[in-house]
Amino acid sequence: MQSKIARFGGVVLIDAHSVASRANKLHGELKDDIYLGDRDGQSNSGWLTAEVEGSCRRAGLKVVRNDPYKGGYITDHYGKLPDVAALQVEMCWRLYMDEADPQDGLRHPRFSAFKKTLEGVFSSLAARIKLHKQVSK
Repeated sequence: MQSKIARFGGVVLIDAHSVASRANKLHGELKDDIYLGDRDGQSNSGWLTAEVEGSCRRAGLKVVRNDPYKGGYITDHYGKLPDVAALQVEMCWRLYMDEADPQDGLRHPRFSAFKKTLEGVFSSLAARIKLHKQVSK
């Protein structure tokens, strides 16, 4: 991590996960699409969470912050380091596959569409990072 910070001046860490939307021991049924965890604003200064949230909302996704997922060890540990902005992103399975039949996930009709949605979200984030780097020079 330190070598990346030295080389680039900072690091953006996205800890991406997917999750079943059915209720379990950790939470009730997940009705939103994307769950962002930034340790209640502690793992980045706010710009990263706002950027990903805004991109997801513009793509038509329902987004929640820090409930029920606040970010786990990776987000907490690395988000405390200087020059590191960390964010956990939980995506519900139903966005890209049939939760009752996950074996056909890659072939599910929603998979390709959601892949394009994610490409848009993270392309927007990459453009924001590049712009921020140019402005801060």
